[in-house]
Amino acid sequence: ALFKFPLESSAAPQGHMNGSNKIEYLVHHGELFYINYMVGSAIPRFVQLGESGMTYSPHMMTIPTNMQPFRLFSNVVFNKTFQRFEYDSGGSLMPFISTTGSLGTLDIDISATQMDLVYMAKGKDYTINAIMKNDQGKLRYVIFDVTDPMAAICTHNIDLSALNTITENSLWVIAERGPLAFFTKDNTIYAFNYETGTLEIALNDIPTSAQISVLQILKDNENPGYNNAILFVGYNQASEGTLLQYEFNPISGKIKAQSKKVFNGFGKILDVVLKK
Repeated sequence: ALFKFPLESSAAPQGHMNGSNKIEYLVHHGELFYINYMVGSAIPRFVQLGESGMTYSPHMMTIPTNMQPFRLFSNVVFNKTFQRFEYDSGGSLMPFISTTGSLGTLDIDISATQMDLVYMAKGKDYTINAIMKNDQGKLRYVIFDVTDPMAAICTHNIDLSALNTITENSLWVIAERGPLAFFTKDNTIYAFNYETGTLEIALNDIPTSAQISVLQILKDNENPGYNNAILFVGYNQASEGTLLQYEFNPISGKIKAQSKKVFNGFGKILDVVLKK
């Protein structure tokens, strides 16, 4: 009943996002669906978005409409078939168009990246921050400035394999106030500064017998004191889950160790989502 038409396969949702302007997205078996709650019948249902035969990444992001003079590219997805980033323009998916940046041979065409997406999230201002894998299997940290969707610029293309700590199985989370990303390697959490290309150990107090399952940053523009300054870490030991909360400097990424809070008594923690 969630879909306008019967699905050809059993339900297996892979990715979900509440986009801007009352739109909800779902990736199911690589196909992209959406609901626009501002139009349609009294009981909205998911309809397919994009061309038939395309496969989409479960990772999606949105740029809040209050940051934009227009709403052309609020909701961003990655087309795995064409290896390109696209945006929802009124119910139609449009590819971003690249313009030449300052990286020379390191420039990446946002409309034909020739790489696979591992993870993406919104960074500072109008930027897409993406962890991508090239055809040699090497991971790259790529940033696109999409202030103008018809003239997107690749501003960073960093070889992560040179850091020797990052794997394709690392969990990532991207900050929006400073040039920061946090990622996991085994039970250690690192802070990566993409402007300097350096990383530091942010946390190493996770039990060795635990498995980290969640890495999240509080993103709440209505709460400026803690917006992009709170890190959540969820981990599981057997069937028991624990959630840790830390404050961090939103510019340097330095964790304030004395701010640590521990919440437990859960079953396995699969995800953490902000609700207001």
